[in-house]
Amino acid sequence: AIFVGMYGARETSRVLAERLKEWLYEQPALVRETSRTFGILTRVAHLAQDKLLAKTSATESVLSGVILEPQLDLRVRTLVSSIELTTRHGAPLRHILFHGPPGTGKTMVARRVAKHSGLEFAIMSGGDVAPLKARAVTEIHKLVKWAKRSQRGMLLFIDEAEAFVGSRRSDAAGFGPSREALNALLYHTGTASTKFMLVLATNRPEDLDSAIQDRIDDALEFGLPAASERRRLVQVYFQKY
Repeated sequence: AIFVGMYGARETSRVLAERLKEWLYEQPALVRETSRTFGILTRVAHLAQDKLLAKTSATESVLSGVILEPQLDLRVRTLVSSIELTTRHGAPLRHILFHGPPGTGKTMVARRVAKHSGLEFAIMSGGDVAPLKARAVTEIHKLVKWAKRSQRGMLLFIDEAEAFVGSRRSDAAGFGPSREALNALLYHTGTASTKFMLVLATNRPEDLDSAIQDRIDDALEFGLPAASERRRLVQVYFQKY
């Protein structure tokens, strides 16, 4: 009984210590950038900062300094309002697709959407999954579990999504660890969640796997700016610099 008690206490404390460390500090290897803070002191500072900047955030425009085509501008603002209502009433979050040529503002808009909808955000690249090989599945599970532990909800932005969630019929994601990693993501997104949403960005939406396309609830196309938007961009940067 003494032996079992000592052994059980040791193993239990080890597991609890690992879980506590994971919860407070560890960031998944796939995350390149995140607004989530780590450690107790950082969390307290983060809450204080949120309260101090609450009035500023409320009065600041969602797309202040961002130039988009009028219809897309309206759709982004509508998306932010929708997410705010969803989180306020505890409804399931939707998964979104941003598609269009490179450099058209998909990542910048995703940051704004996360900031003004009250969600934390994390950014990863689809090209980082394949080099992990056998570790890819473990890292995907760790990433999604980490995201779902967010108290405010997490917006996970996947840039170059076609490199990770491309069609399983293609050579890129049709076999081995890449396919297993895609299956792991499909497993975690099979049911709606109130704590976690995906925003996929790609310039080749036709290459995405059909199962991932079924997970997408809305898609926004980011086209190249027309002449009027280019003039507004010139004015914005001239005034800024």
